[in-house]
Amino acid sequence: MRIANRLTPHALAALVVLTSLTGAAVSPLTDVAEAQQPMLWGITWNVTVPFGDTKDFVDQVSFRGIGLHARKFTDDEYSYGFTTSWTVFYEKSTDTWQRPDADGAISGTQLRDINAVPIYVNAHRYWGDEIGFRPFLGLNVGLLYTHRRVDMGMYTWTQDKWQFALAPDVGVLFPYSSFLGFAGARYNYAFKSGDLDAQQYLEMYVGFGLR
Repeated sequence: MRIANRLTPHALAALVVLTSLTGAAVSPLTDVAEAQQPMLWGITWNVTVPFGDTKDFVDQVSFRGIGLHARKFTDDEYSYGFTTSWTVFYEKSTDTWQRPDADGAISGTQLRDINAVPIYVNAHRYWGDEIGFRPFLGLNVGLLYTHRRVDMGMYTWTQDKWQFALAPDVGVLFPYSSFLGFAGARYNYAFKSGDLDAQQYLEMYVGFGLR
């Protein structure tokens, strides 16, 4: 699969870090029965639409996305937690491309891809009954790891950056006892870092979890 073939060592390291952090965040689940407020964790499939500079580089919707979520409720209406995801954008393009690190442009058939891995802490506000339809609003704050790559014939150009990022979040929970489904949308905005402009993309996610 192209995802595996084009995953860089830096992206792999980011995934190891986020998996470890997720494990640490989820470990309190063993004490949920004793706690007054539950721990919620889940996994989602993400469909992602690029905007801004991200769209200029790869103008294709990505169906290659996965998310991990962990939230601790402080009461019936509020939670704090951790979330991360991994999205792969890919496009075969013949557009002329201006390299950001050098004068001149590249023309010809190019294979372009982006690996995007945000790592966020977050807070959410919920409405509705504890067991039932529960809309929520939230804000994520953290870092976005971006790896961009262009292949053209025998030549390859890559770029790796960590960027400070914000991501407002809106969605809904469908709780039933300890099992729940949830869906939402998160707009990721990573600020310009060095020669990499601000990155923007909308993740629409759906998944399930336990609490």
